[in-house]
Amino acid sequence: MLSRLSPYWLWVLFALPAFALLNEAFTSVDPKAFRHALHPTGGFAARMMII
Repeated sequence: MLSRLSPYWLWVLFALPAFALLNEAFTSVDPKAFRHALHPTGGFAARMMII
C-alpha cells in the first residue's frame, strides 16, 4: 500500500489548501486579500507541524 503512495500525490494533497487560498486572493476585489490569506496559511502550517 505505501509503495503505491507516491510522494508527488502527497505533495498535491498538501497543496490543495494553497490553491484555494490563492484563488480567493487573486479573484478578490479587497486590496488586503493577501493579508487576509496569511492567517489560514499559518494555522494550516501549525497543524501540519503538530501532526
